[in-house]
Amino acid sequence: MVETTVAVPNSLPQKMVLWRQVTQTLEAKCWVDVRGFKEENVYFYLDPKKVDLGPDMDVGVTYNGVDYIKSELSGGKLDTGVGVLACKWDEIKKECVQDKTIVKFKYSVFLSKKSAKGPPKEGALSVVQSFMAFQFDGKNDVRPGASYNLTVNGLNKIRYIPCESKISIAPNFIDFGGVPASSAQVGRVIRSLPFVISEQRGCSAAYGVNLAFHPKNVRDSTDNTLIVPGNNRSLGVRIVDAEKNKALVLRKEYEFSPVGSGLFYSKRFLAELSWLSQTPQLGRFDTGAIVDVYYK
Repeated sequence: MVETTVAVPNSLPQKMVLWRQVTQTLEAKCWVDVRGFKEENVYFYLDPKKVDLGPDMDVGVTYNGVDYIKSELSGGKLDTGVGVLACKWDEIKKECVQDKTIVKFKYSVFLSKKSAKGPPKEGALSVVQSFMAFQFDGKNDVRPGASYNLTVNGLNKIRYIPCESKISIAPNFIDFGGVPASSAQVGRVIRSLPFVISEQRGCSAAYGVNLAFHPKNVRDSTDNTLIVPGNNRSLGVRIVDAEKNKALVLRKEYEFSPVGSGLFYSKRFLAELSWLSQTPQLGRFDTGAIVDVYYK
């Protein structure tokens, strides 16, 4: 559900993500439920009811870390790569009774800008307020409502604004320098280095800006505040709000500048390097984060 107003400058390019659902992990039981059907894969069907969202908005899904947009998928469907067994028909029960495949799907739905950048506009991007964003089904076709699906509400909260913000990060590259292996102790902070994120607005329109940090070149971690370098698992980096002294949850929207914050706004953060192991992995490490900007 789109819970807050999303402000969109029309200068944003086509395919720019406007709203993204928090990543979901779904454990599902999947099976072929049609008599005579053989083994097949499970598919994402985006917008299975074929609702016209208008010329400015598209729907997509992030699956296993890759973004897919409906308008770029043949038939609006995406093969998950998960196979299910053929229907084993039971004449007494009048249904398929084969073993069900239990699988975990990691995904998130997003809404993106369908139109190219252009002159300033105002108003909602779509007249549609809610729609079925996706449904799981088989290869041949989708039967809306017959299997697991997700509806997104609040599309009318995504609206154009007459200008945009320029976001800058200084410094945008942080060098922690040499780290002595002798200091290794799980949880010990090695070094904290500051950086500043600034916003410069092109007009005095009433909107706020949210940020989300998406790590890159990383290993999986059960700690959602921790960036673990892909080439060194013995240490990790957290992004800390310096004012609140609180580590930010990765991949989650965070309020940066509130509505009515003026033409210029800045905030101080810390990149905090910590040990994750008492047996350091020697050598160079590198990692980072991509900052997504959301207008509110």
